[in-house]
This record gives sequence, C-alpha cells and structure tokens, in this order.
Amino acid sequence: MRKSFPVFLLIILVLLMLVGCSADQNRAPIVKTNERKEITVCTGDTVRFNLRFEDPDGDNVSVTVEASNDFLVDCYDKITGIFEWTDAGPGGNYFVEFTGFDGEAITRHQVIIIVKDKEDETGDNKPPELVSSVKEEYKVAENGNLKFNVIFEDPDGDSLDVRAESNQYQLVQAFDKNSGLFDWNVNLPAGKYTVTFIASDGKANTSIEVKIIVLQNEPPVIEKIGNKIISPNETLEFVVRAHDPDGEDSRIRYMVDDLKEYFNEDGVFKWKNIGEELSGKVYSLTFTAIDELGETASEQIVIKINSIPEFDEILLNGVVVDETETLQFFSGRENRLEIKASDKDGDRINIEITEIGGTGELDINNFVFNEDNKTGIISWAPTSDRIDDEISITFKVTDYPGDLYDIDYTSSDLLSLVIKVVE
Repeated sequence: MRKSFPVFLLIILVLLMLVGCSADQNRAPIVKTNERKEITVCTGDTVRFNLRFEDPDGDNVSVTVEASNDFLVDCYDKITGIFEWTDAGPGGNYFVEFTGFDGEAITRHQVIIIVKDKEDETGDNKPPELVSSVKEEYKVAENGNLKFNVIFEDPDGDSLDVRAESNQYQLVQAFDKNSGLFDWNVNLPAGKYTVTFIASDGKANTSIEVKIIVLQNEPPVIEKIGNKIISPNETLEFVVRAHDPDGEDSRIRYMVDDLKEYFNEDGVFKWKNIGEELSGKVYSLTFTAIDELGETASEQIVIKINSIPEFDEILLNGVVVDETETLQFFSGRENRLEIKASDKDGDRINIEITEIGGTGELDINNFVFNEDNKTGIISWAPTSDRIDDEISITFKVTDYPGDLYDIDYTSSDLLSLVIKVVE
C-alpha cells in the first residue's frame, strides 16, 4: 500500500515558498515632484518643476523622457531632476512622459502642459506683486538659522499658487507657501545656493530669485567688561567692544537686556547724574555682541549704585552733641570724643583725621579707630596751659566695597568739628 504525504507538511512547504517569493519581490520606483500632472501657462511663460524617481529598494533608477515635441525632451536635466521650458509656446497642448526603470519594474508619469495665448487669456490681468521685503542675497552661518517672509498679492484679487523651487530640496522644504514664511535651520555645508519663489494667478507669473551664502563662522570675542560701581550724582560711562575672527569689527552690533535707555548699538553705555534715590541698588546686566551672521558672545556684569558712608552720631563724654557746636574739653581730666559712622551697603569703613588747625595742637596719637563698632575715638586730658585753645579737626569716613569691581573704588564723607579747652 502506498504511503500518502502528510497534508499539513504540504501546507507548510507552500507557505514557506510564498514567504520566500514575497521577500524577494521588487518594488517599483516612486515619483517625487512639486507640480501637478496638468500645468497651464501663457505663451512666453516659463514652465519649471522638479521631478525625480526614488526606489524603495535602493536600486539605481534609469530615467527616459518622451514628448509630443522633441525639444521638450531636452528641457529635462536627468542629473538635477529639473524640467525647464522657457518662452513656452505657441499655444496648444503638450505631453511629456517620464519613465523610471530599476531593472525590473517600470513607473510612468505623464505631464500635460497647456499653453494658452497670452493676448486671449490675460486681457487686463495684472501679474502678482511681491509685497514683502526680500533681499536678493542672504548670508548665514553653518548650523545657523535664516528666516524671512515672501508675501505675494494679486492686484486683481485672483487666488495665487505660490511655490519655491531649488536644486536643494532642503530649501524647498523650508518654505511654507500658506504663510509665506521661509524658515531654514541650515542643514547644508558652506557654499552658495539659490531658491526661487514663484507666484502665479493662472495667467501670469511673478518670481524672485534669492541667493543664500552659507559661511563657516566663528562667534565674536567680547573684551572683558567687568563689574561697575558708581555713587549717586556721578556719571557711569564705558564702551563694550568685541572682535570678529571672520569679518569686520565695524559690523558687530551690541545689545543689553536692561537699562537699555543708556546703551546704543555702537556699544556705548552712558548713565549721567545717577539719582540719590537709587543709592544701594544693584543691577545685573548681560551685554551681547552680535556679528553680521547672528553669532553672539555675551558677558554678564553687576552695576552697583554705591551708598556713600555717613557720620551718624557724635558723643562727648557719653552725651550726644551737635556738630555745629563748639565742643568743650575740660582741662585736667580725661575727655572722650566718639565719632560714629556707618555704610548702608555694609561695606568696610575707616575713619581718619585729615586736617588739624586752629590756635592749638592735637597729638594725632590721641585718635584711634575701632573697626568693630565703626567708631573713631579721641581720648585727651589737656593741661591747664591749654585753656582757651581752639582746635579745628576734619574727619574723613571712607568705604571699601571690595575687589568685585573693575576699579579700586572708594567713596567718602567729611566732618568738621571745633574743640575748645576750658577750665
């Protein structure tokens, strides 16, 4: 008796054969284009569009072109994928068929070009107008960003078909035809590129070609500014400077994030006659240098409006006295004069005697300054031969804000007292 081959094994074998065949199945090339299959223009216009084939399997694709008129075949550049027919005409219908072949599969794409006589179509038609400010040339740094608006309007109120064309698809993708915004995060190497923006109302076209130069660019180098300190009623003035390794320093512009009213784009900061009410305030500012391609360098600094130290209180033998009075020192006993001062900023201060005058003398060694309680002290027991002597003394209090700032800055105040020796 003959043995039969198991049915389930036969089914598995057939499935394996089908999977193997499908794994090797070739996929046809795909058409990539920025234009419709039917294009309508007027005589004398230019027909221009991108068309190329891509193969899903990564195979090389050969392209052939056939057309109703032989000269149309030569309008297609197989290397760039651009079809360009200038001065279209005479009026009529034209056919161009593109064929992509990957060695196994064929994909065909036919474009119909309808050329209408301009004198019959346009009449009083006015072409679209470019209404936004677009430069013919832009420069941008590698890995930078370039942004501008391309806005067309039609004087007749016709609807417009707006598009961008370029040999670099990255530039085409950067354009939003609905908003008119060209916003390109640079993803091409240094070099020169062009992109053409075209608006058509179906009867007439308007276009503008823009050159884009992508440059290797180093950011500017900003000179150290340093922290600043100034007192009320004084003027703070300094200049921010930077150097451009790639270009001209004169093309660098400057900006600051605060106190903008005292700063200009040339880098000059000038704040005149600072008010008393600002005493003790501290400002944090960031200055930025920007080169012509938008690269930046910044430095953050502090500007302090210094509080001038003040004399607070005068005590003679423990009693508060007025600085305008003549202070009486008694002969034959110890007299103690205390001069107290302070600084609102909490800076270290010092009190010293800068001048002694009048009809008598005072040994400078009779004066000491106690830094802990910020008090200058004169301890003196004048002898009887000094009775009726009058001594004028000038005290100076000085603050020392520290080394946080770009200059060794101090501010001070003066106090004048008169001492008379009495019996």
